[in-house]
Amino acid sequence: MEITYVIQKSRRRSISIQVADNRKIIVKVPLGTPTFMAENFIREKKDWITKQIEKVEKQSKLADSMGPLTEEDIRQIKKKARVIIPQRVEYYAKMAGISYNRIFIRLQKSRWGSCSVDGNLNFNCLLVLMPPEVLDSVVVHELCHLLKSKIR
Repeated sequence: MEITYVIQKSRRRSISIQVADNRKIIVKVPLGTPTFMAENFIREKKDWITKQIEKVEKQSKLADSMGPLTEEDIRQIKKKARVIIPQRVEYYAKMAGISYNRIFIRLQKSRWGSCSVDGNLNFNCLLVLMPPEVLDSVVVHELCHLLKSKIR
């Protein structure tokens, strides 16, 4: 399989690869990284990239078979998310002794979750459609950011 990619140079410390949902491969590298190093990294990660492309295609086919969500579907998903996600956040925050500010539930295109320096947590409402362990993993991940900022 031939891999087509785009190299993005930025102020970062490591090389990363992102497989977008349109099968676009984005290779992010630190400024000053020679092109051959990025190409070597891609060759080393070819099997991983291939698996990710297959996963994206499989998810895309599944999404296509489900059809688009209606406004009512989205409204119901958000309603469910506003109940479930805060419960999971509270459970894990209490377990780890982490405090947070506010929780925001939105329909986001490219993120499952994020957190702000103010301690606000943002979650994609579509998390409630994922297996519970995926939702919990995102919640714990975002809470860990708050724990990390608390330690410093």
